[in-house]
Amino acid sequence: MKTLGTAQRELETDFQERRLRYAFAAFVLPAAAGSVFIALGKFYLTGQTLYTFGLFPALGIAMAAILGYAILRHNLLEIDMIFSIGLVYTLLTAVLAGVLELLENGLQNLLDLSGGMATIVSTLVLAAVFSPLKELIVAGVDKFFGRKSFDTATVIRHVLSSMRKANSPDAVIDALLKELQPVLNFSGATVMLASGISRAWPSSSAPASAGIPAEWPPVDEIDALLEMAKENGKLEIGTFSHWRELGFHWAFQIRRERSIQGAFLLAPKPGRLPYSDQERSLVSSLCQEIPPVLDTLALLGEMVSRDRATRELEWAESLYRELQEPSGTILFDVYDAYIYSSLAREIKGDLIVVENGAENSFIAVCDAFHQGIAAAVTLHAVTAALRSAPPADRLSPIHEILRRFNTPPLRTALTLVEPQAGSLALRLAGNPRPVVIRKGQPPECAGPQGEPLGVSQAAHVERLCIDLGPGDLLIVSTNGLIKALAASGTTGFDGLAARSTQGVESAHAALQELLSGLPGLSTFPDDISYVIIQRRTQS
Repeated sequence: MKTLGTAQRELETDFQERRLRYAFAAFVLPAAAGSVFIALGKFYLTGQTLYTFGLFPALGIAMAAILGYAILRHNLLEIDMIFSIGLVYTLLTAVLAGVLELLENGLQNLLDLSGGMATIVSTLVLAAVFSPLKELIVAGVDKFFGRKSFDTATVIRHVLSSMRKANSPDAVIDALLKELQPVLNFSGATVMLASGISRAWPSSSAPASAGIPAEWPPVDEIDALLEMAKENGKLEIGTFSHWRELGFHWAFQIRRERSIQGAFLLAPKPGRLPYSDQERSLVSSLCQEIPPVLDTLALLGEMVSRDRATRELEWAESLYRELQEPSGTILFDVYDAYIYSSLAREIKGDLIVVENGAENSFIAVCDAFHQGIAAAVTLHAVTAALRSAPPADRLSPIHEILRRFNTPPLRTALTLVEPQAGSLALRLAGNPRPVVIRKGQPPECAGPQGEPLGVSQAAHVERLCIDLGPGDLLIVSTNGLIKALAASGTTGFDGLAARSTQGVESAHAALQELLSGLPGLSTFPDDISYVIIQRRTQS
């Protein structure tokens, strides 16, 4: 009765309450049935007969056998725990009684102590060895029943340490299952997360795939959940039934605050030994640690990705600076050319490539699409192709290389300037139209714009030939210059016409004066690149 009362006070679900009522009824039924039978037998039968008193023991034995089988088969009232506790105190009592008898006899016979003094000394010795002896017997009985005693805090620290060493979400769950299995000795387990992660132990078993229930009361036993689902239509009985069909008996919630993030499904142990309260509490505690560990792993992954991106960007910037021509005046065949680049803080993709040899000289003004690593890769490919392609057709190889890249797409606008028989041959592919400023005339845009390289299946490059007379200027730029002039309130290149005869450096100074109206030139969000070309008066 004391055991039944203790079990009733610890009830958590209606299912457990019904199971306790059934067990209580099984205890009462043999006594009630036997009493009724004896009363009726004595009322209807006279005399002492073996029939009357022989059937009651047989009925009692049969009911006891049925009750014992039900208790042992279904572990009613935690019968294994009762057996183990009874065995512990039985062995402890026997050992203490034997020690007491031996001590008293030994003290009286060997030391010639009186009976009272021997009893006092023996009692003190028993008091000293009681706790260590009890712990030793408990450990032996637990080992016999398959139970393992452990310190919950130590186990949690060890499991979390293994989980935090993992480098992926799947590895985190695998570490959890691997470290828990020797402690709990489960025959199977599966961890499912709403994010799609599903890992099982042993790894050869197929993970459960029924999804995570939207409604899930705070109950861990699947049989109890099924009973509750039959009474509550809001619960997804199909999910719990699927878990039960797969052989799982326990389902622990994985929560992040009030949101259910997943489930930890636990199959029974290989033997009939149930999971203790300490073991179930251990699983519940670790389930609450899974989301923080995964969040920390995601945060570390994001930090590593950012650090890697920063390092890659620094590497790209160093190579970009090596490719970029310094600003200033250069001699270009029979022309003077002033090269200028004002680069934004990020790699936007402007690059001026100069090949100024005795033969096959050229100036290429590039404006790669996108920014960062994609722009740097584009410019490296363009530079290599320009210097290795045949002079007759330098842009087609660039187009063929870039159009093959789709993720991310690599594209560039480009203007190629080559000296040719006393004039300048231009090939236009997407940059702003070149500006020609002739002596005594307003600036004019020459030729079509063309199409950027790498965009369409075939390259659409426009060709243009410009003859520059004394004092004439040719300005080739990227789109950043046009946007900067518009932002500074300037509508065109009119301010350069008056200073065109004074050389390319004077024209550059005049262009900078036009840009001076731009607030925060150093922080302008785009590259500003241009080349000013003028025929030298004495070639």
